[in-house]
Amino acid sequence: MTGEMYADAELLDDILNQAPPARCGTPVTPKALSYWTGLSVKTISDYRRGKLTIPVRFWRVVLRHLRDGRIVGLLLGETPHAVTWLDELPDLANDQAQLAAAVDCLGRFHALQQCYAELIRDGRIDEADAPGVSEFNRLCPAVVCHTQALQMSVNREFHNAARRAAS
Repeated sequence: MTGEMYADAELLDDILNQAPPARCGTPVTPKALSYWTGLSVKTISDYRRGKLTIPVRFWRVVLRHLRDGRIVGLLLGETPHAVTWLDELPDLANDQAQLAAAVDCLGRFHALQQCYAELIRDGRIDEADAPGVSEFNRLCPAVVCHTQALQMSVNREFHNAARRAAS
């Protein structure tokens, strides 16, 4: 997903003026940003007014707390990107129910891919395809998450096996 482009000060101002993010539960204030980043409230204010350039390390800390995709968009610019917050992935190596859900989700996505191949044979996706588009959009975030989890799980198990074999 590509985000709307923001100048750093404009994005900071938007973050400070928005409703409380669900992740935090309370409004983001200059004082909260100061606490998270270890910077003074005055420095945060100078960033907000555009008097100082906001460094990447500031955005990394804010991103870690807010998970605001606009920050990723600011850092990546026009580069097409997608964001999956990896620490929210299920532990597939130790949870058979999560592993089964991931495999099931991937199977449903494969079926959707076949469906879409049929849908676009006529050269267009239009209003008649609304139910399929809705289902595709519902499943995509879970499919991306489970695909990442499967990749991480396979690699973790492979590296653990290699370490055991080496010792």
